[in-house]
Amino acid sequence: MVHIIPLSVGQRRLDPGNAAQYPDASPVGGAVQQLGDHWQAVAERYEQRMAQQQAFDTEIAARRLGAEIASAEADTVANAPADGAGLHHAMYGEVDPHTGRVVLKGRFDTLFDNFLKQAPPELRPGLAGRKEALRDQRQAEEDSQPPTA
Repeated sequence: MVHIIPLSVGQRRLDPGNAAQYPDASPVGGAVQQLGDHWQAVAERYEQRMAQQQAFDTEIAARRLGAEIASAEADTVANAPADGAGLHHAMYGEVDPHTGRVVLKGRFDTLFDNFLKQAPPELRPGLAGRKEALRDQRQAEEDSQPPTA
């Protein structure tokens, strides 16, 4: 998508340059001021719409990630041995409880890393910080579900 209005427009003001300076009380001065205010409002609205679009795109991607994780969980359960051995490690890997570092990667890590690659670069640090919270949430949901036969 091509954006015509640069983001820096929001910080700009109308620059009359070498044009004649009119007092604010004059009709021309008032019109010039109104024009500058109008462009300022356009720039602010543009930035607001871009933030809304980015939030919407992020929400869509997060919902897609949730669906992919749910599908991976179902697939992992379906392909697990009858006794369920290794089920948790296959899906969520292993995290060192003292350092919080991932020791063994699971399908969750692969899915989340692919999600981060698709996210806008400016959102990646914030989303990456939410990875462990999402892992804990999904694991808690997994632990609270009754075992399937």
